[in-house]
Amino acid sequence: MPRPVGLVGAIVGFSGFLLACRLFGFAGRPAVVALFGLGAYVTGLGLFACWLAHRRWRGASTGTTARSGPAGPTPGVSILKPLCGVDDGLEANLESFLGLAHEPLQLLFGTRDADDPAMAIARAVAARHPDRDVTFVAGIASDAANPKIAIDEHLLPLARHPLVLLSDSNVRVAPGDLTALVDSMADERVGMVYQPVVSVGERDWVAALANLRFTEHSGVLAIATRVFSGADPITGKGMLCRRAALASIGDLAAVRDVGLDDYLLGVELKRAGWRLHMATVPALNVFENGSWRSFFQRQVRHAIWRFSMSGWLPLAEILMMPLVWSVAALFAGGPWAIPAALGTVAAKSALEDLAIGRLRAPGFAWRHKLLMPLKDVLMVVVWVLALFRHTVVWRDRTYRVDRSSRLYPVDPVHH
Repeated sequence: MPRPVGLVGAIVGFSGFLLACRLFGFAGRPAVVALFGLGAYVTGLGLFACWLAHRRWRGASTGTTARSGPAGPTPGVSILKPLCGVDDGLEANLESFLGLAHEPLQLLFGTRDADDPAMAIARAVAARHPDRDVTFVAGIASDAANPKIAIDEHLLPLARHPLVLLSDSNVRVAPGDLTALVDSMADERVGMVYQPVVSVGERDWVAALANLRFTEHSGVLAIATRVFSGADPITGKGMLCRRAALASIGDLAAVRDVGLDDYLLGVELKRAGWRLHMATVPALNVFENGSWRSFFQRQVRHAIWRFSMSGWLPLAEILMMPLVWSVAALFAGGPWAIPAALGTVAAKSALEDLAIGRLRAPGFAWRHKLLMPLKDVLMVVVWVLALFRHTVVWRDRTYRVDRSSRLYPVDPVHH
């Protein structure tokens, strides 16, 4: 059964708009319909541009930022790295963390499977940095439903520093990234600094589609959401947390059985009186090769989690999809319907490319930029599937998801 509020709201709102087009004569002016969605998207990009201007004003640049905190000892950071299988570019990803220009620094790697090949790669990379403080924990047993938190909650008690970076295994960093995050923690009232996400490394068409989607949604539009509403669209690729802040909410206990662990962790911290900041340095999510099956599993999983938290979110996402309004322009009819629809799609793709180019260097190859309209079509398909499904596949395991994004395993673990 679909989520009723989001589904009914989307259908009524969209149908009402189409009816208004007919009643008020927009049938002869399809450009008005098409430009409605494009206008919403342009508004979002304007907010993104404000963030870029603020970022430049603060002296931020790719991978580095000037220190603005008070003089004194540099706070130490413990990095928690849950591993599960050999992700794309895993060795280079881990190498980038061991090469961070920050001291003191501790790295903790953990796996649930004692024989996970990712742990062997982590040990080999760490052997090239004998001066680093590295801890390995293999064969972690846990009853937590969230596979990532199952590892993190065992690594967290081993963290020896006042700041803890929760970071996924498919993330890569530049040498100065961590310094930029630490500088944002100068205010003792800040409990978490989280990063917007840029997805990189595509080597095939499916990975390019996924990276386009991730960069637009969790990078450009996440930043626009933060600027517009002050809400915190946290994607847990990189979250620097104050150890005292985590302790004040019982560490990770509140998010061990949910899918939206990153977002809900932020909610818990705010309830406890801590401030959250969005970082000026994005996290680099590395995704090189994909399959259509994994693409839809991932996109539907993320959509189900988002929709589980807000029944009106589907309607909000429709407002930011010029493609949908282009279809409405075709419905409105008239001699300019097709040019208006095609023009809207082309303009949206050009604007998206411009925004992504400001956040990700280098940008996408031309052959991948041509996939932008297809990516939007696929997101509509994903959106529909997510409304009617209540199960997700994550790390080869199937879960049922309730309205709070709580996970209920429905099959055994596969290795």
